[in-house]
Amino acid sequence: MQSGSFWQVNDSYIKSEAAKLLEEKESVEEIIRADYTYIGEALTYDDSMIDNLAENRRKGAKDALDSGIGVCMEYADSLTAILRAQGIPSRIAFGYSSSGEDSYAEAGHSWVQAWIPEYGWLSIDPTYEGENMKIGPNIDLILLSTQYNDEDRRLKIFSADSFSQESDNLKIQVYPITEESITNETNLLSYSEIQFESDEYSTREMVNMVVKTTPIGKALIIILPISITIFLVILLLSLTVSLIKRLRTDKASPNQQP
Repeated sequence: MQSGSFWQVNDSYIKSEAAKLLEEKESVEEIIRADYTYIGEALTYDDSMIDNLAENRRKGAKDALDSGIGVCMEYADSLTAILRAQGIPSRIAFGYSSSGEDSYAEAGHSWVQAWIPEYGWLSIDPTYEGENMKIGPNIDLILLSTQYNDEDRRLKIFSADSFSQESDNLKIQVYPITEESITNETNLLSYSEIQFESDEYSTREMVNMVVKTTPIGKALIIILPISITIFLVILLLSLTVSLIKRLRTDKASPNQQP
């Protein structure tokens, strides 16, 4: 599995610890839970590193495990190195967390994503230690970018509003919308109301809107492919029957008397 600047997969200590954690495990879930517990016991969260982020460089897995202290980045790097040493593809995820009192604003965070066949990227947040492991759907995070190697792959974020004003102080914050955050006074627009800025739009756009916003359109999405498939099957059977009859007729023709 690929090593990197922050994940010393081939380090003898990391390889040894990863191998121990694999013993007597029968599933990927058991391995991940064992790794999660191990990282929580091996590292202690150091609040002083948060107070001096500008002076503290990113340690990487080996230095973090050697020192036994770190913040979310060290927790994530250490778990990634262990997972990779066990043959489980994993990467770092960057974004925002709502675990503290502040709701997302300035709460930068990093965690781990492991690739699980037939599932996809499973999020694992080893920073918040405890029996209530933050794995998969138990995580309340906003993803902004990922890092599989030394290159950071940033996700694109689009806004419903457009503006041309340039400002050096422009700041964007991303918040999740829940049912509780939508009050009765909030006026929510329908898809058809926000899709187009004017009444003039193409036939293609109009058809697209009808299909996506009306019961008939949604029914067509389901019925049309089925109808086409049935038609093609009937057509194929008709052609097959016609061909068989023709072959039988041609075969019988030489035996007929003039």
